[in-house]
Amino acid sequence: MASSTAACISSEAYTEVVQVIQGGEPDEDGMPLAGLISPFASTLRNQRCACTCAPLPYGFWEMLDRLNPYGYKSDIWLRVLIADAKAPPLPEGATLIDTRRVTYQIA
Repeated sequence: MASSTAACISSEAYTEVVQVIQGGEPDEDGMPLAGLISPFASTLRNQRCACTCAPLPYGFWEMLDRLNPYGYKSDIWLRVLIADAKAPPLPEGATLIDTRRVTYQIA
């Protein structure tokens, strides 16, 4: 996974590019969402929430929720890249659904 889990505490803002991809195999920067639960789902099960994968804003999770990416057979995954880095080519069989620039601050 890219640097979205930076361990430093600072007031500096970080910007990353998040790609929503369907199909293909997730690469080293990829995070499959299959089997996780939506941040909007109310559940008592001890299943891992997708929101623990990356610090993404509410609107981004809303957009993802409309795609229903959390089923066990889902082929939708996220790829997080450093904002200034050139995106690697998509894996074979993958289609880019959406790309968003996400800026966040670790405080």
